[in-house]
Amino acid sequence: SVRLMGSEQQHVRYQLSAVDGSRAEAVDFGGAERALAVGTPVHLVYQLGVNRYNGSETLQLRVVELCAVGEHEASFSEVSVPQ
Repeated sequence: SVRLMGSEQQHVRYQLSAVDGSRAEAVDFGGAERALAVGTPVHLVYQLGVNRYNGSETLQLRVVELCAVGEHEASFSEVSVPQ
């Protein structure tokens, strides 16, 4: 699923499914303009993070870069990931 969130709908929350059936939640802060449609296969660069909300903590993926499979493939070799 894909859901916009934030006071100005500027962030995106994705529910991701891998080929092996595993699932993960990812958040793209400030990524509303590049949001992808449900069912779009993606390449994803992320940082592992913790979502703290209403007193509970869950793991979430924080999107660094994403693109639909087949688009902008070369750009991933140029992405620098903060340490």
